[in-house]
Amino acid sequence: MSEYIVHTALMQDCFNLLLKTSWLCPDFQYAIKKERAFGEAASTTKSGDVYTWRIMEDLRLRWTEQNACELASLLAFVLGWVSHRAADRQMKPVFRAAVDPETKKSVGNDCTLYNEAEILRTYYLDQSDNPYKDTFDLLNNTFSFSGVDLISMQKLFHGMLQMAFMRMHTIKPALDYDIAGIKKWIGKIYDLLQEFKINLELEATILVNPDPEKYKKYILDTNFFNHNDPLIHAAKAIRKKENISEKEVECAIDAPQTSDYAIALQTALRYVRACNDYFSYALTLDELKKQLNIGELGSDGLWV
Repeated sequence: MSEYIVHTALMQDCFNLLLKTSWLCPDFQYAIKKERAFGEAASTTKSGDVYTWRIMEDLRLRWTEQNACELASLLAFVLGWVSHRAADRQMKPVFRAAVDPETKKSVGNDCTLYNEAEILRTYYLDQSDNPYKDTFDLLNNTFSFSGVDLISMQKLFHGMLQMAFMRMHTIKPALDYDIAGIKKWIGKIYDLLQEFKINLELEATILVNPDPEKYKKYILDTNFFNHNDPLIHAAKAIRKKENISEKEVECAIDAPQTSDYAIALQTALRYVRACNDYFSYALTLDELKKQLNIGELGSDGLWV
């Protein structure tokens, strides 16, 4: 899944918090409310430092009151994309630094899976705003995390993967029976996807039966997710539909954060604000690129 759940959760928290701010321009509010699903789709993207600022430049040039409805999905997609990139800039150095002390081999994949499981447990299982709820309900009418056994979870994961593959068919060939068009369509799918090897049994095991030592190593010791961070507290309050004021949200955005997730969320909000200011002609394109850290190495000195 390659951080898909973490990226989706972070983008949702980012969008939820944005709608509680005083500075978000009406066009951004419109795109986020109307085309949220396109923002979630950006969780699967890559090369954000190559395309996001170019698309923002194009959107600012083309945007009018008349075509706002047509362009809103693209704007929501870009805003989701920059939140994805914020997560990558915070987390990829952590994954790359995860090395087994005995074998000296990378265990970044284990770190990723423990992060994914932590967010799935915290935000989505048995929650009404679970984006995977339809799949859970379809595969198991009375799905509940409490007391679920490992074999059932493994079967659930396999079913979810099969359904994800079926939903990937979104690029329609030119003609239904055009063989050349179909081959080109299939080629496009492979060109657009990132390739990752996943072990569904391992993912299910980490979700249901996490290894205590690895949980401590990848979640607690790295401070991946701190429920006491101001931004996480505010984001969870919105998810629970609790009353939280604009002032409280803006104070949380400006406050120091401690965990990787909260820092990435704060960066995502900063990126969107930069896009917002550029869109409102308060920033030049070069200033936007600088604020989006375009072309900059990660904190470990490697490309993100």
